[in-house]
Amino acid sequence: MLDEEKLVEVWKLICTFLNQNSLTVLARVCKLLSQKVATFELYKSIRITREPILISAKWYLDCNETYVGGYRTNRRKTADQNDIFLYDEIERLMESPHLAKIEQLIIVEHPFYDEAAGFDLLRSLLEKIIAIGNIRKLQIQNDALMKRFYCRYLSLPHLEDICILHENVLLKTHLIHNLKHIELRIKTNTLSETSAVPLKKTLYHLPMEGSLYVHDQGESSLSFFKYCHDHNIIIPQLKSLKFVHIHDHGNDELSCEFLQEIINLAAIEALEMVLGCDNESCECVENFLQDLAPQLSHLRCLSLNKGNTNAKHCHSLEEKWDLSIGRFILALPNKATNLKKLIISHSPPLNGFSDDSVDGNYIRRRTLFSHILPELTSLEVLIAPTFLKSLSCYEVQMCDLLWNGCECEFCRKWLPMFDSYLHHHEFLSKNEGEYKELIPTVFLSFAADALFQRFAVQQIWDIDTLKANPIDNKWGFHEYDDIRHFSDYECHFDERLFNSLVVLMTHFLNGYMDYLVKHLPNLRTVMMAGIYYTVIPSTKTYKCVS
Repeated sequence: MLDEEKLVEVWKLICTFLNQNSLTVLARVCKLLSQKVATFELYKSIRITREPILISAKWYLDCNETYVGGYRTNRRKTADQNDIFLYDEIERLMESPHLAKIEQLIIVEHPFYDEAAGFDLLRSLLEKIIAIGNIRKLQIQNDALMKRFYCRYLSLPHLEDICILHENVLLKTHLIHNLKHIELRIKTNTLSETSAVPLKKTLYHLPMEGSLYVHDQGESSLSFFKYCHDHNIIIPQLKSLKFVHIHDHGNDELSCEFLQEIINLAAIEALEMVLGCDNESCECVENFLQDLAPQLSHLRCLSLNKGNTNAKHCHSLEEKWDLSIGRFILALPNKATNLKKLIISHSPPLNGFSDDSVDGNYIRRRTLFSHILPELTSLEVLIAPTFLKSLSCYEVQMCDLLWNGCECEFCRKWLPMFDSYLHHHEFLSKNEGEYKELIPTVFLSFAADALFQRFAVQQIWDIDTLKANPIDNKWGFHEYDDIRHFSDYECHFDERLFNSLVVLMTHFLNGYMDYLVKHLPNLRTVMMAGIYYTVIPSTKTYKCVS
C-alpha cells in the first residue's frame, strides 16, 4: 500500500491529464487530495484571457493551466457582458487565500474591452501577487501594465522568465542565476555604450537550457547581434532563440555575419525566426537562410514566420518565400533524424485578394512542399497556423470546398445553407469603395481568420502553440468588412452556426491529412489553421480533436 507521500506524487502525475473543472471535482473528494494536490495544481499556473477557452473532451490542451476568461455563450454577446463576467472572476481570484501558490501568471495583451476599468483591476491583482513574491513566471503582454510594475517586477526574488524593457537595467545577482528565459523588448537603434555592461552580464549567465527572444520593436533584431559583436558581448550557452527582422527602408538586409559570431549556433535546438523583405528583387532572405542552415546541426524545433511587410500581396512573393524556406529546410544537417517539430506561417491578406492566385500557381506551391516534407522522416509535430488563410486566396480550391467537397450526410445538410448565405450577403470592397457580392474566397478567408484568432494571442513563442488551449472565438458572419445581408432577406446567421462551418472546413482539410500521414512516418500531431489532429503512426490513421 502506498504511503501518503507516494500517493500524493502519483496523483500529481494524474493531474497533468485533468483540466480545471476536473481538479475542482477532485478537491471535493477528501482533505488530503484537496490540500496537497488539487488546490496546488489549480493555482500553480493561471492565464487571464479575454474569451473563454474552447472545450473539447478529445484533447488535453486545457490541462496544466487554469484559465480565467470571459463569458461563454452560443449567442452574440456584448463587450460589457464579457467584461463584467471576467471582472467578477478576477475579483474572486483576488479574494482567494491561495494566491501564494501561484507560480506562473500570464495576462494577455487586451483582456478587457474597457481597458481603463480593466487596468485598475489588473493593477490590484498584480499588487497582491508581487507583494507575496513567490511567482516564478510573470508574463504581462500589455506594455502599459508592464511599465507600471516594471521596477517591482525586477525585484521579484524567484523569477526564471524575465522581460527586459530597459537595456540599462543591471539585474540583481540572484536574479541572473535564476534565469532560464529572457525576452529583450528593446529598440536597437537606441542602445548606448552604457547598455553594454548590463547586457553582457545578463546574457553571459544564461544557462545551457536557456532561451532568448530578441524582440526589437523596430523589427531589426539582427542589428542587435551586430551591437553585441561590436561590444564583445557573447552568449555562450543557449538552446532556444527567437528573433524578428524585416528588411525595409529603415532596416538593413538580413545577414548571418554577426549572429554566428556571438551565438554557438550548433548548440541551438529550437529556433524561431520572423523574417521578411519588402524588395522583390532582393535576395537577402535566401542568402541569410543558406548561410545559416549548415550551422544548425542539433536543431529539433523550427518555426519560420513570414513577417508582415509593406509589399503587396501576390503569388510571386509568396512563392519566393516558400522557395527560400524550402531550400533552407533541405539544407539543414541531420534534418531527417533531428527535426521533430516544424511550424510554417505566411502572411496572407485578410480578405483573400492576392494577385496571380490562379490554380496553376496553387499546384506549384503544393508540389514544392510535397518534395520538402517527406524528407523530414522524424517529424512528430507539424503546425501551419495560416494554412487555410493562404488557401483561401485560391478560387478553385474554395469553390471545391463549398460546392464539390465532402459528400457525407453532415456536409450534404450544411453546404447548401452556406451557399444560401453567400447568395444573400455582400461586403464592402475597400479597394473599390463599394459593396460587392460575397464570394467564396472572401467568405472563407474571414472564416479562416476567425479560426486563427483562437490561438494567435495565446503564446509569445510559436513553438509553444500546443502548450495553451485555444480560446472559444466564434465568427458571427457579419463582422468583417461590414458584411451585410440584402434588405429583402431575413438573416439568421450568427455565432451559433460557426462550429458547423468549422466541421465543413475540417472535412476539406482531411484530404491534406491523408497525404501527411502517408509520407511522414513518425507524425503524431498536426494543427492546421486552428484545427487539431492527432495521429497514430503505427496504423497511419488520424482523427480531428477540435
